[in-house]
Amino acid sequence: LADYTYAAPEASFPISQLGYAIGDKRLSDYGAWILQGTESEMRKAPSVKQNLLINNNSVAGVSYDPEAVTFQAKDVNINLSMMAASLEEFWKNYKALLYDLTKVGENSIYSELTEEEYLFYYKSARVSEFSPSGKKIWCDFSITITLTNFDLTPDLVLLCTEDGVFISTEDDFFINMEQLTF
Repeated sequence: LADYTYAAPEASFPISQLGYAIGDKRLSDYGAWILQGTESEMRKAPSVKQNLLINNNSVAGVSYDPEAVTFQAKDVNINLSMMAASLEEFWKNYKALLYDLTKVGENSIYSELTEEEYLFYYKSARVSEFSPSGKKIWCDFSITITLTNFDLTPDLVLLCTEDGVFISTEDDFFINMEQLTF
C-alpha cells in the first residue's frame, strides 16, 4: 500500500449477513462476506496467562496469585469471500480493506452476532482463490488478526467444548452454567 491514497469502498453486490465491522465499516461495505469457520474461531476461549508464581528456596512450596486472571492474545483467521463487478472495483475495495485493517495501533472489530467488540492488530492475509474473469470478480481469502483484549467476567461460567468453543442455543444465546440447577 505504498503511496496508496484511501478511497472509500463501494460494493456493487449488496450482502445481507450478520457479520463484522472494522471501525465504522461493515465487511459487507467492501463487498466481502464471512465464510464458514470464522465464527467458531472468534468464539474460542483464549488461553489463560500464568499469574504471579513465587518460588522461594527458604520456604517450602510455591505461592500462586489466583486473583487476577488475564488472558493471552490469540490469532484468529477470518475467512472471507469478496465479489465485485469489475477489477477496478475489486482492487479499490480490497485495498480499502487492507488499509483499514493495517492502521497504526490497535484497531477494533465488532461482531454483530455476539455484540462484542475486540481490539486487534493485523497480522497477515492469504488468498486461496481468485477469479478475475467474467462479469463477476471474486476472491476467497483469509485475514489473520491478533485479538488483544478479553473481558470475561470472573463470575460468568459459560458452557464450551473441550476445544474452547462456546456453545450457544439456536438463537445464539450462550449457556451460563451458574444459572443451571441440577
